[in-house]
Amino acid sequence: MKKDEWAQVGIGTLIVFTSMVLIAAVAASLLIQTSGTLQQKAQSTGKQAVAEVSSNLVVKNIEGIRAKTSSTNMSYTADMLKLKVGLNVGSSPVDIYQLVISITDGTNKNNLIYAASSNTYGN
Repeated sequence: MKKDEWAQVGIGTLIVFTSMVLIAAVAASLLIQTSGTLQQKAQSTGKQAVAEVSSNLVVKNIEGIRAKTSSTNMSYTADMLKLKVGLNVGSSPVDIYQLVISITDGTNKNNLIYAASSNTYGN
């Protein structure tokens, strides 16, 4: 009888091949899970960035009105300001009762609130 040892080599190769397939499957599942988590984080970050960038007010027009000091002379200072503001493109609605607009000339700062609002804010 001839002694055949090739079968033992084949079983060893099969075991190594099966273990490599299992390791590759585990690695693939980890990569898929990690990519799903990163995709969710990227989407939420993108939504936050869009909301932050597009939720600003746009100053459309500012007019300063001076009072007359006499029948021929005008005041040197602006006694009243007219501001026209609007929402930036794609921004969400703004509750004007909670809106505060700060105006400064570099030295003095004033906070403007909606006239019908019951809130009071310091200058």
